[in-house]
Amino acid sequence: MTEEKRVADGRQETEEKSAGGGRTVEEKRVADIEKKRRREKETVGSMIEIYCHGVHKTKRGTLCDACKKLRDYADLRTEKCPFMETKTFCSACKVHCYSKEMQNEIRQVMRYAGPRMLFVHPVLALGHMKVTLENKRKARRGTEGLS
Repeated sequence: MTEEKRVADGRQETEEKSAGGGRTVEEKRVADIEKKRRREKETVGSMIEIYCHGVHKTKRGTLCDACKKLRDYADLRTEKCPFMETKTFCSACKVHCYSKEMQNEIRQVMRYAGPRMLFVHPVLALGHMKVTLENKRKARRGTEGLS
């Protein structure tokens, strides 16, 4: 191995370690996916809580049985999602894995809780808006090249 090659290999290894805190690239990728899953579950759970409190008149932080069932279903779908690495939100996914009944329920929740998220969980709401706008820009750029 030449001296240049050893220096280049050492530099690449150092960059990978500094980028991932000593983790391999694969470990960092898996950790990023898990972080994304947690954030999605937290966002959906918060929206279901807002909906349940506002529509079903439950106490803050508690859910009625129907909303618990919906949250558990949404968590399961998020946990099993094979597209988590590349997708942003379920609404932007190419495959809708929710049953029609649950799809309609979650749509009602999103429609009610979405505008209220900014007041209850501003950080989650702003993060969601940021990702949504980025995706719209990417989609627009992708279609502009086709015309």
